[in-house]
Amino acid sequence: LLWGSFISLPILVYTTAECSDSGLADAPYETYTMIGIACVIFAVMGIEVACLRFLVAPQYNSYGQFKLMGRRCGFHTWLAVAILNSVIGHLDIFTTTFVFGRVARSASGACRTDRLNIDDIWRLSVQQSSLWWIPGFGSLEVIALACWAFMLLQALWALAHALPPRPWAVDYGIRRSDEIYKFTTISCQSVSFRTAMKHLADANRMLSVTFNDLTNISETMPKWKSDAQILELKRVVVKFCLRQVFEGAVLLNLQVSLWSITRALAQSALGASPIDKTMLASVGFSFLPAAYPLYSETVKAYRIWALIAKGEHSDEGSEEASWAARRASFIGIFHVIMALSYIGLCAYAAVKLVKSFMCPTSMWNVTGCVELSTSILFK
Repeated sequence: LLWGSFISLPILVYTTAECSDSGLADAPYETYTMIGIACVIFAVMGIEVACLRFLVAPQYNSYGQFKLMGRRCGFHTWLAVAILNSVIGHLDIFTTTFVFGRVARSASGACRTDRLNIDDIWRLSVQQSSLWWIPGFGSLEVIALACWAFMLLQALWALAHALPPRPWAVDYGIRRSDEIYKFTTISCQSVSFRTAMKHLADANRMLSVTFNDLTNISETMPKWKSDAQILELKRVVVKFCLRQVFEGAVLLNLQVSLWSITRALAQSALGASPIDKTMLASVGFSFLPAAYPLYSETVKAYRIWALIAKGEHSDEGSEEASWAARRASFIGIFHVIMALSYIGLCAYAAVKLVKSFMCPTSMWNVTGCVELSTSILFK
């Protein structure tokens, strides 16, 4: 339901958007579209709450408490924060895809006029940046389509690590033994139902399902074998890379650039820079959840790495433990690189957003305010 909407919404907006005087396409049925988005989010949250009902009791029996950022809290407080974060994550997806549809329509040439075109402003901005040499980077339509398609990697990764190649051969029966049943996925990984559920929850923004990950690491993961700990560390790091760096931070910069372009277009066509509420909401919902994932995923990765390293020292001479520690160190280094990249990209986006209100053309990059006066757009 969620990813079906993710695919269909930009197509719907692209085919129905109408060009405005400023050169940026507007969705003619924006109010009805937003109502439809709200209905989808309500249905998705209903499914998430239904899944959560089957997890709360086992989690409480295992952990004996609920925590937020390492501190104990009541269940209702924990649930409210988890649901709020899930809703923000869903809104981020829909507002992003809605904007992508508008931008792709605007940059396709259908909204080209004698003076105004969103793709021309993007191209001129790229020419004054340090990224002018990247093939295809000067086309906003290509960039928007590539970013939208790249987000699908999250769903494909989750399916490859959660679904078996032969579902009918898996035993889905309830067990009462201490032995954890595992099956082989499409990616040739041996996983439990719990791990498969976590992968699907990550891709579908079901944050309440994974909200107890930190507590789980402290309470139950020390009993796991090193190969299971490595798989969990890999899941945490890959999720952070795909969802936060390549989706969150990269798309945040693209959305801020689009926000600046819309202001530049309006300034040229109308002599003023009115606020595009849909675009601003998309940028706002992208900034809101930026800090918490950096903290939570980094703490998770560090604690899992510490457990694996501790296992190596407590089992000296074990080749398996040493190999697990080396793999964990490699994955940990990769996470540090991704975390630093995430911080840098988010900081860059924040500066661009502030500069959009300060630069005469509303456009800024590392070389300073973008000069658009030489373009036919501003003659």
